[in-house]
Amino acid sequence: MDPPKMVKLLDYAKLLAKEGDGFERGGDYEEALPKYIKVVDILLLLADAAPTYPDWTNYIGKAEFYQKRAKMLITRISMTRDKDDVPRATIKDTI
Repeated sequence: MDPPKMVKLLDYAKLLAKEGDGFERGGDYEEALPKYIKVVDILLLLADAAPTYPDWTNYIGKAEFYQKRAKMLITRISMTRDKDDVPRATIKDTI
């Protein structure tokens, strides 16, 4: 991949990461998640095309970071959905 394309992809990954971070800070985890997944995909493409080993390790390290964030969001989303699905006991139900 030629360097100008790599720069464009890296800029796009940065934009997506910033958007994802904004959604995450706002508590909208379901909007942040696809942004982080896309960032991971782009970083892996960049790692595959990296011209040097240090570049490769840099992209892989960043991809791992965003993959961990995505996994964390999946857990948060799952916990929120599980909490919402738990039937609420009323006083009548307990007597």
